[in-house]
Amino acid sequence: MKLNYIFLLGVAILTISSCATSKKMKLAENLYEEGSYYNAVDYFEEVQQKKENNSNVTFKLAETNRQLNDYKQAEKWYGKTIELSEKSWPEAKFYEALMQKNQGEYDKAKDSFEKFLGDTKDAKDKDGVLAPLKRRAKIEIEGIELAKSLEGEKEEAEVDVVPGINHELQDFAPKYVDDNTVLMSAITEPRAVNREEAWDEGKDYYSKLFLSSNQNGAWSENLLPENINVDEKHNGNGVFSYDGKTLYYTQCTEDNATAMTCNIYRSKKQGNSWSDPEFLAINRKGASTTQPALGQDEDGNEVLYFASNRTGSKGGMDIFYATVGKDGELGSAVNMGNTVNTKWDDMTPHYDVTNQILYFSSEGHPGYGGLDVFKLEGNIDNWSDEVVNLGAPINSSADDLYLALNTAGSKGYLVSNRPGTTSDRGETCCDDIFKVTLKTDKYIAVKAVDTKGAVVNGVDLGLYKVMGSNEFDPMGEGVSGSNPIYFLIEEASYKVNGNKEGYWPSIETLSADEFLASEGDTILKTLVMRPIGKAVVENVYFAFDKNDIREMYQDEMDSVIVLMNKYKELNVSVEGHTDSKGSDAYNQALSERRANAAKDYLVEKGIEEARIRTSGFGESKPIAPNENPDGSDNPEGRAKNRRVEFKLVNNSAAELPIEVEYEAQEPESIE
Repeated sequence: MKLNYIFLLGVAILTISSCATSKKMKLAENLYEEGSYYNAVDYFEEVQQKKENNSNVTFKLAETNRQLNDYKQAEKWYGKTIELSEKSWPEAKFYEALMQKNQGEYDKAKDSFEKFLGDTKDAKDKDGVLAPLKRRAKIEIEGIELAKSLEGEKEEAEVDVVPGINHELQDFAPKYVDDNTVLMSAITEPRAVNREEAWDEGKDYYSKLFLSSNQNGAWSENLLPENINVDEKHNGNGVFSYDGKTLYYTQCTEDNATAMTCNIYRSKKQGNSWSDPEFLAINRKGASTTQPALGQDEDGNEVLYFASNRTGSKGGMDIFYATVGKDGELGSAVNMGNTVNTKWDDMTPHYDVTNQILYFSSEGHPGYGGLDVFKLEGNIDNWSDEVVNLGAPINSSADDLYLALNTAGSKGYLVSNRPGTTSDRGETCCDDIFKVTLKTDKYIAVKAVDTKGAVVNGVDLGLYKVMGSNEFDPMGEGVSGSNPIYFLIEEASYKVNGNKEGYWPSIETLSADEFLASEGDTILKTLVMRPIGKAVVENVYFAFDKNDIREMYQDEMDSVIVLMNKYKELNVSVEGHTDSKGSDAYNQALSERRANAAKDYLVEKGIEEARIRTSGFGESKPIAPNENPDGSDNPEGRAKNRRVEFKLVNNSAAELPIEVEYEAQEPESIE
């Protein structure tokens, strides 16, 4: 009797446990359908511990982890599903391979994709599930071969984390405003991972649109006004017009947590405020219209690019464009066509007006991972016929999207869930913003003109890399003409020399700092050729309370050296001056230090010390007012007074065959 009681009790416990497991499974499935993947995965794991050999549970556990971008766990559970019931879940083989690819395990992923294609070659496809996956598998294999073929190639960009700008969950749609300001969108509330919980606690889980500003390495957020960030809608994907007076952005309404309907709105700046948003005519009922980007046609007319899944799309999201009239009226939406759009998602367009390039992300073109960034050159009047993958490091084995650059097309931001994100929910959990710098080839363009700006042909040009204080490595030669001469350069300092009979040699410099600060791919340098018979000697200016010769004034120093090397009968008087800040005694000593610094430079470059005389005049000989008429400080005037002047002295009885002019040019900096 006792035995039977124990047996019955055991049955009862088993029944209760089974009932609880079924409820957890139902709860997990409901959470999955609602898009609450973070919570669903916990319940699926609990159910799997009770039903270790249930392939339905392992497959749903794999799917949930895939939605969470936890590629490692998803691969594990797809593999377990195949092990338990290979025939029941043929698509598991495809997704197992995809998860391997998303982790950068390209050889392993290629073998898995090929096995999937082989195993499903003659399989029945009653539900039509396998056909698109087979097509996609072939594209994924192409992407793997592309990634492997580009291994070891010179990287054309740098991608870096942006400390302090990202949130725990999603950050997206960054737009470059200036070096310290980003227009971006984010889900700022970390508890938004669970909508019901966020509601219960009064937390706002909707995405917001704001300006993020960097001051001394710390990022602060300035939300756009409430008529833009409308309550109970996801607001984001903002882009300013080129004059900064119009904002295009997206508002999305949840159908459920996994599906949204988005529309593009437009707001005009009125003083310091923004007008109420205008619902644009390009939106379509029952479809999403999102991710606006601005471009131009070949005549400079504005074009609005966007992504949409409306009727007429190739599949998933497609990229469209519409012209924008002078009055703001939008033309009809035009699909970008088969060159850009695929049967899968093609999205997040950005147009580089300066270089005439459309950037976008796609999972339908061969790529490194999930979504990759691609480019198409041209404009709506004339496109190239080739879409190009941007390669690593812009693209990774994870998702890479929302590339948006500055006006010059040289730097900007990217969104990715690659390892290195800030979330503690897994190394590939959530999308973060990364900084991008394109390392395109740069050129120095050199032209020669006379003192009136007219082109001087036939000047022998030489480019030299600065290797040390007095060491130069020849990098190229050319002869000036009506068009500039281009030299390919890298990050370094350079000198450009110009020589022609009947003219003084002309020298221009390019510092490494100027190279880094330049935008675009070309830096123009103009050599001013002065006819022999006339020479101009300019001042050298100093930073406040400093006596070192700044690189920006080496050309002025070198012009004095050229004259003294050509005419050995010339000596030079070097005269130092200061502004009025400080005591008379201090300024006298500072002016002497400045004159001696200029002398040291001349001696270092080969001018005999006996040919140089120095003197300091302190603040006694200003050439500009140190103060304004009302007694306030005059920084521009003081900058002109912090100087060294050169006076050339002819020690021979014969008259020099040249006329020397002395010029107090404007300082290049008032600092």
